[in-house]
Amino acid sequence: MTKKRRKPAPPPAEIDLHTHSSASDGSLAPAELIDRAVSLKLRALALTDHDTTAGLAEAEARARLLGLEFIRGCEISARDEQNGSELHFLGLWLPQESPALEKLLAIQRGRRVERARAIVLKLQGLGIDVSFAEVSALAYAEAPQEAIQEAIQDAVQDAPQEATQNAGLEAVQDAPQHGPLHILGNASPAAVSIGRPHIAELLRRKGVVPTTAHAFQLYLRHGCPAYVPKLLPSPADAVGLLRQAGATVALAHPMLGGKHNEPAFMLWLEGLVASLVPLGLDALEAFHSEQGPSASNAALALAARHNLLACGGSDYHGAHKPGIELGRGRKNLRLPMSMLDALKARRKALGQSV
Repeated sequence: MTKKRRKPAPPPAEIDLHTHSSASDGSLAPAELIDRAVSLKLRALALTDHDTTAGLAEAEARARLLGLEFIRGCEISARDEQNGSELHFLGLWLPQESPALEKLLAIQRGRRVERARAIVLKLQGLGIDVSFAEVSALAYAEAPQEAIQEAIQDAVQDAPQEATQNAGLEAVQDAPQHGPLHILGNASPAAVSIGRPHIAELLRRKGVVPTTAHAFQLYLRHGCPAYVPKLLPSPADAVGLLRQAGATVALAHPMLGGKHNEPAFMLWLEGLVASLVPLGLDALEAFHSEQGPSASNAALALAARHNLLACGGSDYHGAHKPGIELGRGRKNLRLPMSMLDALKARRKALGQSV
């Protein structure tokens, strides 16, 4: 009787180039994200929070301590005026300082605040007992210390003198122990990137919905009663600023939602990618937790037609996106170091540091 051959073990997951921490809408602090990556035996990780670099210093220090290769990154949203589609761009290997990029990120965080306020007003109009102060406090409570300190400094500088004369900076810095910063009032912490996941989590905690997924399904998604669209830069502006900062620029999850099967969508995407290559687009995120094999193949073919590289990542958010694991996605990712090596080689060929 012949023994059945065992299937070979899948290759190990080695890298993850798309992750989020509590500096934006992830549930893990930047250092905790690094700890998890090390526990899963990843060899390299990029932190790509939405519209903020506030978590990078903490994550980078922890990665250096634990011997994990770390790539400084962020994720920027944009909107195409032709068909209104929202697009996301990853910037990898961000420099320590980039005034132009930080200005855009600050503008985007401000727009996120205004969007969150508008969503809260819609929820209140539906008879739901929530406030923006609660959303801001939740985002603030999860934020890394770097973002908190920046928020404090900005708040002290912007607040009227009489509001700070008697409080003192030390008292303000102690405020997190006693709840949201009183000096910030209803404003969002400056370096903290507020998103719909914070509102969804608040609705869950208040018993309005059983899970954050229900919050999106019932209130927060496009077409739902509390949905508010984002005010976003153009794809050209997003790509241009990231390239100007010296980043490697990737179009994130281009085939999300199975749209690669729609000829009209692919025709539009082909034209968009062609227009962005001269502006500095380097890669397409061909591998993603929510993109299946056919979507990945379509992305790889599109990348090849435009001499772009392929990259990938889990889009990990921790508890805010259940079922997605670092480096593994929904058990559909196994990204090798060779992918990272190819991105590095392209940077070196362009005279960029790695």
